[in-house]
Amino acid sequence: MEQMLHTYGKTLLAILMTGILLAWIFWGIEDDKGNQGILRIAGANVRRVEAHPEGYREFDGYLSEGVCEKPVITYCLSGSLRTGAIDLCDCIRAVDYAGNELPITVTNCTNPAAMPLTPYDGQTGYIFEEPGIYTVEVSAIDEGRRKTACRIQIPVQRNL
Repeated sequence: MEQMLHTYGKTLLAILMTGILLAWIFWGIEDDKGNQGILRIAGANVRRVEAHPEGYREFDGYLSEGVCEKPVITYCLSGSLRTGAIDLCDCIRAVDYAGNELPITVTNCTNPAAMPLTPYDGQTGYIFEEPGIYTVEVSAIDEGRRKTACRIQIPVQRNL
């Protein structure tokens, strides 16, 4: 027992002194306002902010906007297209949560050989020269800045 006290005595003394110091800091210190303990002193000096009633109304508007779905993009035609000039606005539709039609933006259009095509009208008009599967990447943004992007594969056949 004596050997154990000799070996671990300094450690036990350090633990005891640390405990006393922490107890004094957390409960013994007193500031000039009469707050006792470091936690109460810190709590007394924290600035309190009143809740603004307008903030709740803004949050309600945010909640109602958050429930709205993102736009839905669909390919409207059944079957395949024929080679030639095609305006993709006639084939692809975008609709917002309320059912209003949205303008589409074609971000990329590639032919069956995976080569990019350039629109002949600068926006959504493309010339499909050869038969195959064309890949079109389309996006739409509604008035709430909700964005949907999708990749559509369009089959194209030769004109008869």
